[in-house]
Amino acid sequence: DNKDLLVAEARFLRGWIYFNMIERFGDVPLVTETYELGSDHTFTSTPFDQVVAFIETEFAAIMPTLPKYYSSADSNFGRPTQAICQAILSRMHLYAASPLFNPNNDKAKWEKAYKSSKTFIDTYTEYALYNNYEAMFSEPSGTANSEIIYARTFNASSSHQNPINQIGRRWGGYGGWWGGCGLSMELVDDYDMINGEPAFIWEGGVKKINPASGYDPQNPFKDRDPRMDMCVIHEGSVFHGATYEFWIAADGESWGYDNFRNSGDNPQSNLQLRKFMPPEGTPLNWQEKYVMPWIYFRLAEIYLNFAEAAFELGKEDECREYVNKIRARVGMPGLPASVTGETLRTRLYNERRIELVFEEHRYFDVRRWKIAEEVFN
Repeated sequence: DNKDLLVAEARFLRGWIYFNMIERFGDVPLVTETYELGSDHTFTSTPFDQVVAFIETEFAAIMPTLPKYYSSADSNFGRPTQAICQAILSRMHLYAASPLFNPNNDKAKWEKAYKSSKTFIDTYTEYALYNNYEAMFSEPSGTANSEIIYARTFNASSSHQNPINQIGRRWGGYGGWWGGCGLSMELVDDYDMINGEPAFIWEGGVKKINPASGYDPQNPFKDRDPRMDMCVIHEGSVFHGATYEFWIAADGESWGYDNFRNSGDNPQSNLQLRKFMPPEGTPLNWQEKYVMPWIYFRLAEIYLNFAEAAFELGKEDECREYVNKIRARVGMPGLPASVTGETLRTRLYNERRIELVFEEHRYFDVRRWKIAEEVFN
């Protein structure tokens, strides 16, 4: 009785996997028929735009068969839906319009990206920004969450150990030698101040403190975008009842408990990951079965996809509007109308970095924008 649905779900998975391949490799072999085991075949790469068109055609064919959406509290959540297909189209069309895959800056591709994200926003009104940014990444699978579109869910029999793999030695974790998330001060520098101003600006290729920001280099974690403390454990952070001590004495002969010199299980950056960690009351140890979901798509990304496409089409008011919706969630001032042109582009790119930090976007964003030589040099 559900054959058509199962076939549609299988075709969805093929399209989703092909998108994962082209975002990494560009042109890839497009295989649409089956072959006998042991037979020999030579495959050649199919151009990126043709694979994009294939995914578009596949999703157009299967979306009428798929349910519109599943709530994150639904037992079917994680199975393909129309909303997930549209979310993939939103990201895929944004990537296809970006400099890496659109060297001639064909505006028709930006129009397609704009329409894909606008279609999601207008059609799938069941979604809304979740009212708690921090909790979104720490609540267990099955929690009702208005923002999550598609995620890998977990339960007691399919749990994970991600928190203890990423946290430091205070909890017996492997956050240092494991090569986990030893955060950089460069990332911390990119969080705005609570007054909405960037802490740093670039002038003539030199990074300088923004005099309008109120940033204090002797107290670098004070008065920052609230998302910083929701994502980063730093000197003085209070987490699960512990106050973190990363300090090192001027003579180098003594240091805090959480400093990397105390244990190789503490990252040498003296910053640790807080995002995705369990909430207060949930133990941090190797025996705990963690079931927080891994989010693939959420509404904030769709807003940022839409904002970027709008910007590239000269619709700066719409760009600021959707960036500001995201900033308002955590109480940050919006970008004013005076932020325009390349300054707006810089703020837009940074907002994407901050809002989606550690959600596996930055690598692909830096590549598709072709700014790696600038930001990593």
